[in-house]
Amino acid sequence: MAADAPVDASTESLSGPAPDPIALHRADPAAWPFLLQTVSAGARSTCTLLLFADRDSPPISGPADRLNDLESAWRSERCAQDSGQPFCGGWFVYLGYETTGCIEPKLELPRPRPDLPDVHAQRCRGALIIDHVDGAARLVGEAPEVVAEMREALAGRLGAEPAVPPPALEIEVDELMVIESYAHVHHIVSNVTGRLRPDASPVDVIRAVFPGGTITGCPKVRCMEIIAELEQVGRGPYTGSMGYLGLDGRLDLNILIRSMWVTGREVHFRTGAGIVADSEPVSELAETEAKARGLLRALRP
Repeated sequence: MAADAPVDASTESLSGPAPDPIALHRADPAAWPFLLQTVSAGARSTCTLLLFADRDSPPISGPADRLNDLESAWRSERCAQDSGQPFCGGWFVYLGYETTGCIEPKLELPRPRPDLPDVHAQRCRGALIIDHVDGAARLVGEAPEVVAEMREALAGRLGAEPAVPPPALEIEVDELMVIESYAHVHHIVSNVTGRLRPDASPVDVIRAVFPGGTITGCPKVRCMEIIAELEQVGRGPYTGSMGYLGLDGRLDLNILIRSMWVTGREVHFRTGAGIVADSEPVSELAETEAKARGLLRALRP
């Protein structure tokens, strides 16, 4: 599947201190609705992305099968973006755990409480990007007029080659079982890279790997059936994903674990531990409580 000719994205560096992305969001949440931030010291790319929404484009939001609508939208607008930036136009993407129902139709998953959309994707034509290494801030958009619109929004609130990889079949494990330490837990992390078939879309990648195997187990589908039988309530955001999809096919999604979601005056979160053959119940419970403790501390005034 060949991409269209590269489209030069527009980039503008900002002078002075970087704008506060949270203040921008609070001042105009309709214009700046989505903040994506890398905080892990071991991450390959450490930056903050505050996505600039296209207010004229209705979101793709609803049940799991709307993942197909996201793929159709991407295929209709896809183009190479010759900018060198992680994101310069595309979609914000949220996938609840129950999106798996579109990928594995045999799964009968209970609905989560509260019952949120399985899929939510919002067209975003640009972003404010803040580099964590040097603190530099820049506006990136699909076209100069998008950057001009973002610049106006900032002023009002606060003083080449296609990126689609060539066909190949190799898979490489760059990192294997590396320990990453955080405030309350340690993670074992592996990094796997490969190249897509030329006919594969970003949504094909989602269908192949979602949800992450580290929070399901193997064999994946049967493990998810057992989890549903034991938990008896849908997971919603928990162990789903959030991130962005670019017009050029760049896709960056996380796994939503230590995360909170707010409905009205209620705050919801979930924690868990991976049960394996030699698990000790007391230790697994202690791990679950340690994960919850960090979230509860964040809620203290």
